[in-house]
Amino acid sequence: MYLVSNHLQTVTRQKLHLLEQEWNIILPPSYIQFLEQYGQGTYCGLLNVEYPDRERLREFAEYELWEHDEQSPITREQLAECIVIATTIDGDFVAVYPGVESLIWLPRHSEIIERRSCGDQSWVECMEQWIEAAYGPRDLAETERYFEPWNNRQQHLFLMLDTQKAISNGPSVGTEDAESGSTVNNLADIARECTAVMKPDLIIDNAYSGLHFFRQFNGYVRFNYAYGREVAVFYEKEESQEGNGSFLVRLLQFMREHDIQ
Repeated sequence: MYLVSNHLQTVTRQKLHLLEQEWNIILPPSYIQFLEQYGQGTYCGLLNVEYPDRERLREFAEYELWEHDEQSPITREQLAECIVIATTIDGDFVAVYPGVESLIWLPRHSEIIERRSCGDQSWVECMEQWIEAAYGPRDLAETERYFEPWNNRQQHLFLMLDTQKAISNGPSVGTEDAESGSTVNNLADIARECTAVMKPDLIIDNAYSGLHFFRQFNGYVRFNYAYGREVAVFYEKEESQEGNGSFLVRLLQFMREHDIQ
């Protein structure tokens, strides 16, 4: 699994065990191990691994968002006492409740509360299953799995390709600009050139976006192929302007040379 940043904010096993005792809950061993090794963050841009939170669902208890029949692992009143340990970016909750052995899956787009279990699987394997259940099958190679730690260090820039240069994302053969008469390439071509020049440590590409990950600034560049113009840079600012800072300067210079401001 690729780590977007080297700056992890891990959680000690002892601290999590104290919460278990205080709240009379059982946290999955694989979840404890993951927080101990990696800390909080977002897995593959889709699922958030979070520190146990027993306040998150209290506001939902007064609304009838889910069914609470004999098949439900919790009652409506118990919902307020559930402890959230993970979420998807679309608002699904993964929670635990005192006395319930399984994990509780509270879906955003369904009224049916489900039981989930990790068994002997790793936390990464559990997340893969939940992501597939929520978003459909994925064909990710082992090397394309990535984790973005939450460390309060990340900054971002949103850049746009010059409107005179923006074209639809078609064949990578270049298109003549009607006003300037010069030949320009689309965003996918620019991303490929960025790969050749800047040498990313990891690339994840699909029809809608391209992610280029760089160790040198603990971040990545996202090329929005679907929109055809947007480039987003997510990075961590270092105290020293040497190393990571100079690399970011070179990256932004590359973008300016391609009319991305």
